[in-house]
Amino acid sequence: MSRSSRAVRKIAAIAVALVSAVSAAACGTSAGEGGSGAGGVATNGGSMTFVAQYETTTMDPLITYVQSTNDTFRTEAIFDLLAYTDTTGKVVPRIAQSITPDTTHTVWTIKLRPGVQFSDGTPYDAAAVKFSIDRDAVEANHSTQYAVAKDLKSTVVDPLTLRITLPSPNAQFDQVVSQSFSLVPSPTAVKKEGKDFGQHPVGAGPFVLQEWVKGDHMSFTRNPHYWQPGLPHLDSVTLKVVEDPQQATNFLLSGEAQLFEVQHTSTLAAGEKAGLQSVKTAVNGGDGLYFNTRRAPFDDPRARQAVGHALDLSELAKVVYHGLVKPPKNLFATGSPYYDPKYDYPAPDKAKAQQLFDELAAEGKPVDFTYVTTSGAEDVKLAQYVQSRLATFRNVTMNIDTQSGAERIQSYRTSNFQMTTGATFFLNPYPVAQSTFSTGGVLNYPLYSDPDVDAALADAVTTTDESRRKQDYDTFLQHYTQDLPTLPTQATELGVLFTGDVAGVQTFELGCTPFWEQIGSKK
Repeated sequence: MSRSSRAVRKIAAIAVALVSAVSAAACGTSAGEGGSGAGGVATNGGSMTFVAQYETTTMDPLITYVQSTNDTFRTEAIFDLLAYTDTTGKVVPRIAQSITPDTTHTVWTIKLRPGVQFSDGTPYDAAAVKFSIDRDAVEANHSTQYAVAKDLKSTVVDPLTLRITLPSPNAQFDQVVSQSFSLVPSPTAVKKEGKDFGQHPVGAGPFVLQEWVKGDHMSFTRNPHYWQPGLPHLDSVTLKVVEDPQQATNFLLSGEAQLFEVQHTSTLAAGEKAGLQSVKTAVNGGDGLYFNTRRAPFDDPRARQAVGHALDLSELAKVVYHGLVKPPKNLFATGSPYYDPKYDYPAPDKAKAQQLFDELAAEGKPVDFTYVTTSGAEDVKLAQYVQSRLATFRNVTMNIDTQSGAERIQSYRTSNFQMTTGATFFLNPYPVAQSTFSTGGVLNYPLYSDPDVDAALADAVTTTDESRRKQDYDTFLQHYTQDLPTLPTQATELGVLFTGDVAGVQTFELGCTPFWEQIGSKK
């Protein structure tokens, strides 16, 4: 059979997979779970094409952050990581050799590897890490990490040692380092490029950005000064932006690309069914709906609860995701130590939904809103499903605003929406749950605020008593379920799909970000 014939048959298989109702538990040909390497040993040399579903607006660590699956897929290649969270939730030092607290958990010390430099030759030392954190702490820089950085005091002890003093004890500050401060830019390049640094980033990662055609692709070449001997395996990588996940998967099946960072569980399952390899991780949170809690109509929690009761998440999983995913039960996955069925999402209840819609209308607050989404097939189908179900109720009207991926990300990050697609993914609740649901949190795009939630999440950070931490998260979940600032629509697994000739796939964080330097052609 010719290569083109095989490609046609594989593309047909993915089309069938995307419209067939199969068990979400089907693992296909998953090559590994929990971040283990997959595909065997990689050879040196050659080039590959990777696929990302969404464009990004900047590569500046002021704005990008590790917890963003969309951003980290690119930024690890340029900046590498001071430390990272593996797919079990454990913090692993990387360019840092250690991250340790004193007995009070208010002073933390970061020790760095010797001999690391940025691709422009600038030393990657304690002064560079301090420069990066201090840059986040400047309010005028509009850093997504400003709230985390602004009260920190960092001191260079010696070229390879940085001491950070916190305003209050934090027993989990190593998680903050791994997720908020791991992307360290070259101070020399930042000073040279100024506000344009995000378009011309320089880091200590395995690759250097050569070209960026917005909305189409990025071109990367091997960093000859990379700190890990013998890596990266590849000489170059082209990163294509393909917003439609089925089309992105088809790129792999036809041989036009070799690896796809997948942000939808159903896409993973369909790709596996079609014969692609995968590495994936089950996570807390999930993909779904974000409500702007400070903009009408969703500034009233009754409007959010009405939508929650109006939707049947089990039906949604079958209609939108073709039965390839399970409906979510709770913000925490059932396997989490913090899961409690008392705080599961609202059950479908049409009578209750209509009662709330009518109640709001009688008060002069009809639920009339615009839903912001992208042109991706799955995003469009979710929007249309929500619209069709709400159309069966009185006193609720939903319009759809379809934006490009980059536009939608900008709307999302500036909270310029009434309802939109959103994602909250995490392994450990801290720091993501606090950043997303605490008042003023750096990821709090729903603009949610509840003083009881703030207190519970803050206490969960400082305590070293796990039973007390469980009580804190119970309090948080109780208020979250009542207030419903977000509503995930699928129990989530994240990961990567790749072709059979790819080796060395190892993921970190939420499971859909691979270490680029480890990837190569199979021997």
